[in-house]
Amino acid sequence: MLNEEQRAAVDAAKQPQPVLLSACPGSGKTRVLVHACADALATFSPDQVMLIAFTNQTAREMRERLRLLRDEPEDMLLGTFHHVANVLVGGGRTVLEGHQQRETLETLGRAQDAASADLKVRLRDRMDAAMRAYGLARAEGGDNYARFVPPDHAAEVLDLLRAYDEEKARSNVIDFDDLMVDLLRAVRSGWNHARAVLVDEYQDLNPVQLDIVRGLQAG
Repeated sequence: MLNEEQRAAVDAAKQPQPVLLSACPGSGKTRVLVHACADALATFSPDQVMLIAFTNQTAREMRERLRLLRDEPEDMLLGTFHHVANVLVGGGRTVLEGHQQRETLETLGRAQDAASADLKVRLRDRMDAAMRAYGLARAEGGDNYARFVPPDHAAEVLDLLRAYDEEKARSNVIDFDDLMVDLLRAVRSGWNHARAVLVDEYQDLNPVQLDIVRGLQAG
């Protein structure tokens, strides 16, 4: 059951314009989102409803709660940003976990610097710079690595990142950053059949995720 404030929040989510709900811990935020999702499923077809959670654990909890209200449709999208992106734009490609991403970069870095006497130190410094530049560039939705590469070993770091992108393409694999960028590009190119998009713990710290949500709202 919902209390008066929670019911008002669920009703507000039915409005056609974007709605931001602020709630303190323990106020029933998850309950509100799940009920809002159930209401959306009563209005729109399941493939037009999207419920995005911040963590896998929260996604599982929401799925369990939703099943208490109604049967969960198989073609409804419910999960983290990465899960949703993988379903929509993953294309069946293998997604590298974080440790696999670093291992791939390390292998490429060792091949790049095989003759160096101070390989360990140089590789560590270059790896740190490469990971930082890659994450920042992809978080902006692009691959302008040069903008985030420090002057020290700039050419080597850029070569390493180019080799990494080439290796992913050759092996037909992607990483989590690629998923988010591909989803953003799909949204910007006009993909959006979602009529109801609910996001748990919405935040604007990640530019790609922020732009994805804004793009879905605009659709």
